[in-house]
Amino acid sequence: MYKFALLRNVSFNFSKSMSTLTSDVVREYLNDKLEFVSFNNSKELFASLQEIFGKGIYEIINCYYDESVLIQAIFLEENSSENHTKLALVKRLIHENDTYTFLEFDAAENKDKYRYESITINNIVDVIIDKNLNKGVCVCSNEQIDNIFYSDKSESNELGTLVVTRNGNVCEYKYLNLVNIMQEISDKNLTGEQFADILEKKLNDSGANYLYTQKDFGIGVLNCYYQTIGFSKNEIISKLIKEEITGDVILGLENKLNDDSRLLNLTKQTFNKIIKLSQLDNFKVKNEMFCNLYYELAHV
Repeated sequence: MYKFALLRNVSFNFSKSMSTLTSDVVREYLNDKLEFVSFNNSKELFASLQEIFGKGIYEIINCYYDESVLIQAIFLEENSSENHTKLALVKRLIHENDTYTFLEFDAAENKDKYRYESITINNIVDVIIDKNLNKGVCVCSNEQIDNIFYSDKSESNELGTLVVTRNGNVCEYKYLNLVNIMQEISDKNLTGEQFADILEKKLNDSGANYLYTQKDFGIGVLNCYYQTIGFSKNEIISKLIKEEITGDVILGLENKLNDDSRLLNLTKQTFNKIIKLSQLDNFKVKNEMFCNLYYELAHV
């Protein structure tokens, strides 16, 4: 027997800062909003959902996955705002060639294609914290790699502030969005020197000391924030993006495949697998129907 979570009058968006959004805060928030419902298989799961929600069209969102587990949020399509009167969270195991949906469910079939696990309050707390705090890494020029939390506050199309918690310390870095700047001037046929002059003026006017760019590695994108002036060459990042980079670099991970465009958790372990992947010439995606970045990296 398994259990899914039923949450009432809940929102996953918190206004708490990195230093105050803790597991205890989320647990207290969930205290009177959460109950667990038992089921044995997919038929019982959907029977319970129909009893809870009534008739209607379900919206199903993949709110967490790794190389082996998927957690899905289920709610009525008409209640797709940030605040949910009723929302179910279901945890199941990922199978080979998974579609990451319930499209394979057939109530008429006796054999259940899905294998479940009971969701726990720890799982739910992690989902909410992940929704509000991004996990990334800081790659230092001395080749040390630290896990970090970060949030990105865009002030305009070109300017933003990155708030980073690293080893318990919170720092803010103002950056220029190099991706958007290059898109805006792409039709002006500028020389390298003219572009450098424009960029230097924007840096001086904004007071930014970081630049933001992206590195596409096939099955995902690294969001890179690097110092405009660094004292030592960052060998790891320079090799990865094939451009000379100095100083410390902050990285986030983004998935842009299968209409699942969103920020993902990046850890030191995952980053090391991305480096390994970048060195392969014949990498082939294991599941072409839905490219789960974590699942693919686990098989590198």
